[in-house]
Amino acid sequence: MIYTSQTLSTHEECNRSVFGISQSLAAEPLLPVHPWQLQNSEHVRSAIGIRLLPTGMYVRGVPLLSLRTFRLNHSGHHVKLPIDAVITSTRRLIYQMHCQNAVPIGALVASIQAVGALPSSFVVQRDIATFSIPDMELAPHVSVIVGSQTQSWQRCS
Repeated sequence: MIYTSQTLSTHEECNRSVFGISQSLAAEPLLPVHPWQLQNSEHVRSAIGIRLLPTGMYVRGVPLLSLRTFRLNHSGHHVKLPIDAVITSTRRLIYQMHCQNAVPIGALVASIQAVGALPSSFVVQRDIATFSIPDMELAPHVSVIVGSQTQSWQRCS
């Protein structure tokens, strides 16, 4: 598994704190898969039992405005999952470039905000971790981007 984070040092720590995975399973290379993707993606279905082994575990979350982003009940983090469907004129997959760029760009924007270079009303939800696999054909269908915990949103006057 390919794991990237500047906030959570290991994928085990991410599995425990973000997804609520027990200590005994936290070291496993676990990837959440969107229910729609599991049911409808030919790439995912053909990999089950070969490159993907279902665990029967479910991560509970609330869908957000996007069909593929959820706020996790356990931790409040946002999780973006791929969906192999055309929505607003593009396929909603998560490619390696997204996984490679999400964490460093999130850290860059946070550092810009920390020095006061953004308006105080500008709220940044930082991408803090990514999970993927080293299979370039399957990876866009099962990769994950983890966003920071949500903050209380305030109405700007």
